[in-house]
Amino acid sequence: MGLSAQVGRTLDIAPNTLPQVFADLGLLPRNGRGRTFLNVFPSVKAQARAREKLRELTGRHRRSAPIPEVIDEVNRWLAGWGNYFRHGHPGRVFAALNCFVQNRMRRHLQRRSQRHLRPPEGVSFYAYLQRLGLRRLRATRC
Repeated sequence: MGLSAQVGRTLDIAPNTLPQVFADLGLLPRNGRGRTFLNVFPSVKAQARAREKLRELTGRHRRSAPIPEVIDEVNRWLAGWGNYFRHGHPGRVFAALNCFVQNRMRRHLQRRSQRHLRPPEGVSFYAYLQRLGLRRLRATRC
């Protein structure tokens, strides 16, 4: 990456390497309104790891686990991941991950037995998952 830092010294980065350094950290500099600012959001690699972890939490080996236990584990993991990536502009990434979580949980619940789980009459699957306690990632601005 071309960076070296020592304790008590400032970090000097050559201007031509600045975009690559920030891209390696998952931060993208963007120009607008006469100044440069950072467009901070989770990297593609971090999103792929998140989806893989959610597949692990809702995989086939978890079918016999009680539903509240699975939802609790997914909620705890989502809360930690969301808090880590909350700063910046993660709204689109959070929305995509919420959709992924909802679909994974729906498939997980339907594959638990030979009879598919159906939400109560007149209730959407999204509302049913909310009743079961599934939380959503929300992007908030400070």
